[in-house]
Amino acid sequence: MPRPHVFQLPRLILLVALFSFASSAVMAADDVSLIFRIGAHEGGLTGLVFSPDSSMIATTGEDGRIKIWDSGSGAKIKSLGGYESVNSLAWSPDGRFIACGARAGGRRFVVELWDVERGRVEERMEGHKHRILSLAFSPDGDVIVSGGEDNSIILWRTRNGRRLAEMTVKKNDILDLAFSPDGKRVVAGLSWANRAGVFDLGREKEVFSLEGHSDWVNAVAWLPDGSGIITGGRDGSIRLWNAADGGERASRREWWWGDVLDVACSRDGKYVVVACQKGVVLLWRAKGLQLIDYHDIPGIELARVAVSPDGRIIAAGGVDGSLTAWKAPDVAGPEYLAAMAARL
Repeated sequence: MPRPHVFQLPRLILLVALFSFASSAVMAADDVSLIFRIGAHEGGLTGLVFSPDSSMIATTGEDGRIKIWDSGSGAKIKSLGGYESVNSLAWSPDGRFIACGARAGGRRFVVELWDVERGRVEERMEGHKHRILSLAFSPDGDVIVSGGEDNSIILWRTRNGRRLAEMTVKKNDILDLAFSPDGKRVVAGLSWANRAGVFDLGREKEVFSLEGHSDWVNAVAWLPDGSGIITGGRDGSIRLWNAADGGERASRREWWWGDVLDVACSRDGKYVVVACQKGVVLLWRAKGLQLIDYHDIPGIELARVAVSPDGRIIAAGGVDGSLTAWKAPDVAGPEYLAAMAARL
């Protein structure tokens, strides 16, 4: 017996209908999880970091300002600085200080340490000759590492701004930096070499290279347990590496997300968040780069992404100066799995 006519729809129409249904489900889920979306800066957002207690978000942008926001509402708490531009930002583990990599006037490029409560600069560190693209505090907060377009990685003593060491990677911008959880090593995302490098701070030298990307490595992150390193590149790929020897453990690339511009890992190591050129935040299981969720922001290219230390909020900044925050899914919990099942 022939099937009823209603089931003889062309396959293309069925696919379109299914895609539309899935898109509606995703948009509805985004609406539910959205906390706020605000215009944070004039020009692109260039830095984004949570306070250690997760209550605040600090951002900076091409307008040269550092702004601090309530992470639950998006209300502005205070504004700091007034630079020509700021390209990097980090919050100290004890919550007292924010470090910024700024152009202070003309060809002066500085790392400045702001006392958050008092709203004043406590230390100024000078030594870079070009834009400072990345900053990070050591896990104990005693050391700041900075890197930029002058091919140098510089270590500074937090309490007095003294330069401790400098390492150079010839003919490469230092695009991103991250400390290992034990504070003994730093991973750096590099430009023209299309790779990342792992540096031993005690020996002040590169110990091995992470090779596999076919374009600039824009972003790096260390897994909280120290076992792996995540990298994201202009080639549109995400890669997971063995932190002990640099062996590649997994990789993922899809045509639709464009360049990968930033990565962040949740403190419990359950998932990685990725900011992509196409305005999409992707969540991956850190162990195997499995896609588990995404948030689409049509028409906005993302530049920065962060996960709150308590794992409850994901924040992303756009090249249009916008700041968006969502509730983070409990990727291991039954409620999240049930919600995912309902969306599929």
